[in-house]
Amino acid sequence: VCMPFNPRHLTATAGSSGKIVLSWTDNCDNERGFEIYRKIGDCSSTASWEKVKQAGIDRTTVSDKKDLIPGITYSYKIRAYCRSWGLPYVYGYSAWSNCVSITAP
Repeated sequence: VCMPFNPRHLTATAGSSGKIVLSWTDNCDNERGFEIYRKIGDCSSTASWEKVKQAGIDRTTVSDKKDLIPGITYSYKIRAYCRSWGLPYVYGYSAWSNCVSITAP
């Protein structure tokens, strides 16, 4: 099983057209992609995390616009994943990135 390093330095900024733009540092060389998770509230909220997007190999930025409500605070975290080449597929996941919170534009 491969074990990628976790992405670092996750940031969130308000983009145009009501989007939130997430950026991070890709800290590994064996990932197959990244999973982006979001919840309502700040990082300490007890709301449940939901996977909202995936990003491909070597990506370091994505935009999120899915069902955002202007004026509501959202938190994000991401992790890298890798997958074995042969069947049955075996997945490995990195530790989580830092958590960031932002109010939707």
